[in-house]
Amino acid sequence: MAFAQFDRSRLRLQPLAERTHDVDRSVMMYPDSPREPFEHPACPVGRADRRGRAGGKHGDVLLRGAHVLRKGNGPLLIDLMERRLLTHVA
Repeated sequence: MAFAQFDRSRLRLQPLAERTHDVDRSVMMYPDSPREPFEHPACPVGRADRRGRAGGKHGDVLLRGAHVLRKGNGPLLIDLMERRLLTHVA
């Protein structure tokens, strides 16, 4: 075996209610929430290219790390999916 087997006996399991969380409803951003403008050369603002969806053959995919959710953007992503502007999140 290339790797040693994980020793589950060393896990310390806690009930969900006893765990500490740094993300709560107070950080959630909704479509009507006030936001500070953000611009950075490494993150150019793009426009949606709807040609693929118009033919019904392609979806609109968003690939981001978990930090996007940890910063409270979940409701914004849900809004984009409900409006069918975003079809897949990875």
